[in-house]
Amino acid sequence: HLIKEDGGELSIENNFKVFEDPSAELKPSDVLKRLSEFKELGPNELTQGYTNSAFWVLFVIENQGSHEGLQLAASYPVVEIDAYHVVDLKNRRLEHETKIERRTPSTPLRVKRGDQETFLVKVTSSQFVNLQFQVSDEKSIVEKENFENMLFAMLFGCFLTAFMTNFAMFFVLKQRGYLYYLLFSIVNCHLMFLAIKFPGHILNWGNLNWHRLVHPYSTLGAFTTFLFVRNFLQTKMEFPRLDLAMKAFMAGLVLIATLELIKYSPAYPNFADLYYQIGILLLATAGVSSFRKGFLPSRYYLFSLLCFLAGIVTFLTLTFGYLPSNLFTLNSLVIGQTAEMLLMSLALSSKLKIIERKSSQMAMKTQLLKVIAHDIATPLSIIKISAQYVKVMGQDKSIARIIRASEVIENLIHYIHERRIIDTKVLELSNVSLNAVFTDVAFAYKDRAEIKGITLRFEKNNPDLFVYAHTSNLAQQVLGNIVSNAIKFTRMNSEIVVKASLRGRKRVVIEIKDQGDGMDKCTISNLLRESNRNISQSGTNGEEGFGYGLSIAKDSLRDFKGNLEISSVLKGDDPLRCGTRVTVVLNRGRFVPEMAKQALSKVRLINPS
Repeated sequence: HLIKEDGGELSIENNFKVFEDPSAELKPSDVLKRLSEFKELGPNELTQGYTNSAFWVLFVIENQGSHEGLQLAASYPVVEIDAYHVVDLKNRRLEHETKIERRTPSTPLRVKRGDQETFLVKVTSSQFVNLQFQVSDEKSIVEKENFENMLFAMLFGCFLTAFMTNFAMFFVLKQRGYLYYLLFSIVNCHLMFLAIKFPGHILNWGNLNWHRLVHPYSTLGAFTTFLFVRNFLQTKMEFPRLDLAMKAFMAGLVLIATLELIKYSPAYPNFADLYYQIGILLLATAGVSSFRKGFLPSRYYLFSLLCFLAGIVTFLTLTFGYLPSNLFTLNSLVIGQTAEMLLMSLALSSKLKIIERKSSQMAMKTQLLKVIAHDIATPLSIIKISAQYVKVMGQDKSIARIIRASEVIENLIHYIHERRIIDTKVLELSNVSLNAVFTDVAFAYKDRAEIKGITLRFEKNNPDLFVYAHTSNLAQQVLGNIVSNAIKFTRMNSEIVVKASLRGRKRVVIEIKDQGDGMDKCTISNLLRESNRNISQSGTNGEEGFGYGLSIAKDSLRDFKGNLEISSVLKGDDPLRCGTRVTVVLNRGRFVPEMAKQALSKVRLINPS
């Protein structure tokens, strides 16, 4: 090798010669006796892979540069080097060079400017033998290693952030997927930093011999990956045959890890590398199948797998001599695996959002069932009463009321069908005439009010008021529930007034005023609070209810972007003016003459006003 300055950096020319010692027990002097067995290696032969052999590298350096304090540093930190200065090749006189304590194995080379020296270096590794080196001055090597350490620290920071976030999510949500991700990320991150020997003493952590444990531990890393992926993609439920193949593959991993732990042989990790290719194929198949089935978080999963594969391809291309050795190519596996873990974390978060959305949808569907149970009771009671009054009131009138009540139930069914799109939380709104809404409310609750001697009175200060809402939803779920509560808590032989008016140019207010005993401020606050979903009290005549009415009204108003306001006067404070006023505030709809005619044609006058 000729050392010269090239653009401010030192570079190596020519190839060195290598001798393989399968026993790894030969001494330097014995190796020099077998010079004829040394052979030259090309760039694509520098990677020797998993082996128990020792490799002796013989090279000559002529220093034509400006530096004398040269050092030899291995490109791969997991190799061990012992360097010997060949003082007299003929007589096999050698001087052992002192090792430099550093993450990257290195040793000084005593070559004065203009001189030529011969060196013999023994290279071994418990993980992966690679015969790539750099020769430079100490400052350049230290700067390069410091820059690498800074890069690794940043990658470790990214991993630690993702890990702590997912640990907190697991602690709060107790989702099994987070546990599998934590296992996957801890093991694979530890393996990643073992492979780059960062920090420098990582191979001695816990007083364990990680040199011996690293191979079965690597197999465990692949095992945790499959644990996470099977849970994440739900392969057991979605793809039973593929899941069976994945479990068989995991059983093979356990067998390989057991063999590696009992007695290490380079054949085991070499076979494991080939075996992992089957695993990558299974992982890719699971991801593609899941994506084709419409599981959107699998996009991030496939991207993460692609990053990991890109790191592997880059690393292999480097080891075969097709890519230059630089900071990126040397650490492509680390960069690819970090990107993989971050994207896996993103995929898990995306899946959690879907789970939360489904949970919310289930809660909404449960609420919808409550709406059905609550609102269907009123028209059914009308049908029941009308059937009982057939003999008294006459068939024609009773049948008409039964038909009208059936129409109310039919509207409710139409509303339920529309809420099939509840998964997207969309309800089709339109301009709704308050004439039609008031007529529906009056029909549904007039009989119940008359039982208590209560008069229902509807007023509008504008004959053509429209609101932006949903007709049956506004009539049944909002005003119907409020009027029902007003009847329930109003005293016998009194009056309930439902009045609509404008508030400004864009809002419409509907006030429902009863003559009950009133409510205190604490009760009103509880009713309006979002968390209150089920408050039920007995009415003035002992009436019982489900307790869902007001919460249903509030949920429906949210769909309309409306508001609910409550004010009340207690009977003890003012017996003459006591009662509760519930105000519904809605967006005003646009007046359309054709719609008004159509709505008015279906409206029967409730009272002259």
